[in-house]
Amino acid sequence: MKKYLRIPALALLAAVLLSISACSGSGIKIPDETLAPSSTISVGPGITLLSANTGVQREAAGKLDADNVRATADFALDLLREATEKNKNELISPLSVMLALAMTANGAWGETRAEMEEVLGMSVEELNSFLNSYVQSLKNTEDASLVAANSVWISNDRGFSVRSDFIEKVVRYYDAGIVSAPFNDEKTLEAINNWVSDNTDGMIEKILDELDHEAIMLLINALSFDAFWQKKFEVEARDGPFTNADGSTITAKFMSGAVSDYISGFGCTGFKKNYAGGAYSYVALLPEKGKSTSDFLASLDGDDFLSLVNNSVKTGVEIKMPKYTLDYQLNMNDVLKKLGMKQAFDGGKADFSALGNMEGGQNIFISRVVHKTHIEVDESGTRAAAVTAVEMKPTSFPVYEKSVILDRPFVYAIVDNATGMPIFIGTVENLG
Repeated sequence: MKKYLRIPALALLAAVLLSISACSGSGIKIPDETLAPSSTISVGPGITLLSANTGVQREAAGKLDADNVRATADFALDLLREATEKNKNELISPLSVMLALAMTANGAWGETRAEMEEVLGMSVEELNSFLNSYVQSLKNTEDASLVAANSVWISNDRGFSVRSDFIEKVVRYYDAGIVSAPFNDEKTLEAINNWVSDNTDGMIEKILDELDHEAIMLLINALSFDAFWQKKFEVEARDGPFTNADGSTITAKFMSGAVSDYISGFGCTGFKKNYAGGAYSYVALLPEKGKSTSDFLASLDGDDFLSLVNNSVKTGVEIKMPKYTLDYQLNMNDVLKKLGMKQAFDGGKADFSALGNMEGGQNIFISRVVHKTHIEVDESGTRAAAVTAVEMKPTSFPVYEKSVILDRPFVYAIVDNATGMPIFIGTVENLG
């Protein structure tokens, strides 16, 4: 009986933890604009799902703006560049990070809000409209699924009252579940990590090892991607040499096949390999020999990436790519500060007055942004296909115009074919 293996998914989540600053004060305000008054919600004891009682309906999806797609691609490349460490594998989901930060930005005001908008490439209003429409446009089938989930966890034991208009926005545009819970209770930590595991199909079992009792809110996004290849690799993966970023060589398992989308330009060659249904693709970019992935990424912006992805050439391409499984974790505070989002992390300057208020008037700021990812790349049923031995007959090999062998460090991405926007983007520097 033929055995078909499900291509293991990618999963990702980003969390933004808001804590009470030791400083007090109202934060920075825009001189010619006043924050509109809003009622607040004082949360009660126990773990309570508040969003079930808001009565707010999710905003209908609109058209996607090309400028916002470019801004998101720029943000993706900026994140990966700043997170890159020498000889270390990376995997970031710019979509997940953007969703978590965009929810948070709805609670920011003044210069804090302006800095977040500058880094994210859009105003908060544009972020709300674009991300709501984009997430609702994502294709989700039995053979290729991409699912996003958002939640906001509010401490009910710190004297914090959340603005009702903030709750309305994150429910309306992000379909977020709003949970009131005691942050000094281990059951809350267990509930948060269970939510994470449930919404990543168990690929990421937890986002936090412990819950900071000083925190007053946790905003979380989770993404899970699970898809078959449109055309499965039909030969069993075979041993081959992979040259790591430090020059050492190891033996890796390589999958061989052919695709019809060839990528070339901006100092790289590469390919696109579709997943079932054609909505998503795996994109690999191999820098010119002698050029590191970090040097290559330094020369690439969002427009360049979209140009490479959306202007592939139709031709026969022989490919070889390694099987690999990667886990990645990053505290993104320093990365985001380097990109220009500084005030949000400064307890004395941050202005999150649009979020809510503390009984004692303490200021609120972002204490940490945690990011975890997981990826597995596999053949999906290659044993059964290899038994047919199609690729093992010399007379069956076609003559290919192009060839891309991923036997040294490369950049890869999972892209949405409708826009070319990277949902996941990373580098493979070392194997084994």
